[in-house]
Amino acid sequence: MKTKKYKKSPIIEVVCEFRFELENESDATLPGLYFSLVKDKFPIKKQRNLGIMVPIEGSKGESEMVVSHLAQFYNNEKTQLIQIGNNLLSINCLKDYPFWENFRPSIMDIFNKYIDIAKPKSIKRIALKSINKIEIAKQSFELSDYFKFFPASPDNIETPVKNFSLHIETALHDGRDVLAMKNVSTIPDSNENSAFILDFEYIMNKPGEVSIEGVEDWLGIAHDQLYRAFDESITDKLKLDFEPIDNE
Repeated sequence: MKTKKYKKSPIIEVVCEFRFELENESDATLPGLYFSLVKDKFPIKKQRNLGIMVPIEGSKGESEMVVSHLAQFYNNEKTQLIQIGNNLLSINCLKDYPFWENFRPSIMDIFNKYIDIAKPKSIKRIALKSINKIEIAKQSFELSDYFKFFPASPDNIETPVKNFSLHIETALHDGRDVLAMKNVSTIPDSNENSAFILDFEYIMNKPGEVSIEGVEDWLGIAHDQLYRAFDESITDKLKLDFEPIDNE
């Protein structure tokens, strides 16, 4: 799919996340082995500990806190990040998004190196996510001037809606995939402005439905769905504010 590009792109982060079925999901040697393959491009190592509530086996709805350890590898500019957990691989573009034609090969290179080391049995879940922050230089306006994806308010409420959280999900590909869309008001960089987070996520939600060999094709589908969702969620007026690049 041909996509529009913008000089002032609102993208603040793109994330591609994989969860796998592994032979040994607690292999402590995996992060170190993987780092040896990516250290030339991702030389900065960190560790992050996450507390996750998980159900207690055999209990009646009870759960306990389990600490999950994430190995993190940053590039020198700290614009991209790889995270590895027990059965998790995440590739994050934190800023300076390089456009899909450059980011997709990077995802595949990072993914293939993980496959070579971890040798997973299957893929449980894939998600591609795009987070956009939109800043509008005014405090009062009609949401319909800038968004096509926004909450409708009752006719008897005259004041335009300012703060809201809207979230919808759509099943695609016979339920294999889910497209999740969010539009949430947020804190602007300037008190004179209004700001919103447009968050789009495309998820393979049925374990094993996409093979390791089929990942690259799935990513192409996911990207096209995310782009279409973004493009159809905003008005032409807002697109002009992003300063389109002529890439015909």
